[in-house]
Amino acid sequence: MVGNGVTNWSFDCEAAYVEMAYWHGLYDTELYNKMHEHNCDFSGVAYNNLTPRCTPLLLEFFQLTSDINIYDIYGTCWGLGDAPQMYGSKNQKAATAADYTPWLYDFKMPQGEEEHPKLRSLPPCTFGNPIIEYLNSEEVRSNLHIPDDIQQWDLCLDGIDYTRGPEGSQWIYEKLVDKYRIIKFSGDTDGAVPTHGTQGWINEINWPVTSSMRPYYVNGQVAGQVEERGNFTFATVHGAGHMVPQFKRPQAYHLIFNWLQQKDI
Repeated sequence: MVGNGVTNWSFDCEAAYVEMAYWHGLYDTELYNKMHEHNCDFSGVAYNNLTPRCTPLLLEFFQLTSDINIYDIYGTCWGLGDAPQMYGSKNQKAATAADYTPWLYDFKMPQGEEEHPKLRSLPPCTFGNPIIEYLNSEEVRSNLHIPDDIQQWDLCLDGIDYTRGPEGSQWIYEKLVDKYRIIKFSGDTDGAVPTHGTQGWINEINWPVTSSMRPYYVNGQVAGQVEERGNFTFATVHGAGHMVPQFKRPQAYHLIFNWLQQKDI
């Protein structure tokens, strides 16, 4: 059971966000058309080979969307206006996208262009100090029986390698799908791992559809879409960002527990 997880670098992250952001009106048609005219490939596997024409277009895109919360494009960008940023009181060090995928961010700038400092720090626009402080308090650690030799909890840690390389983790689904039931759900307002990219790698695998995509409902309202391909279930959660249960609790509960109990979603 995986929610909004990076799976295939050919489809996920920037490649999908560039498309999603345009169709959600986050940047203009002129820039979008230039990207397509120059056949720009912003997939992870192509990052090191961005052309001199495409690199500045990507940087312009980053600039235009820099004040959007990529994890919930309709949500608050913490750190702007009177919305406090998560990093400050505890001097937390933000990890960057490059920390997760160092092979992804080693591309060269066009001649004469300045090196762009840490493209899209991760996580921007987020608010996490209360979570960090709560989970690392002595009382909580004691009540959860966390040994003293276990490091403090943080939002972003490296050392988890199964999605860090160019191959991503699609192979895990392909290896396990004949042995276990699998559900991949996707909050459809997440720009970090957009639904558009998830649908891309699922369609590439081309497993036969056993139950066509249809809406499911919570309290009489459309909560998302669901599709089944044998043991593999794909579901969207309408209006949810990157951490689906954080944004849409009743809908996430309905989806997950009906799937676990093998009931109709």
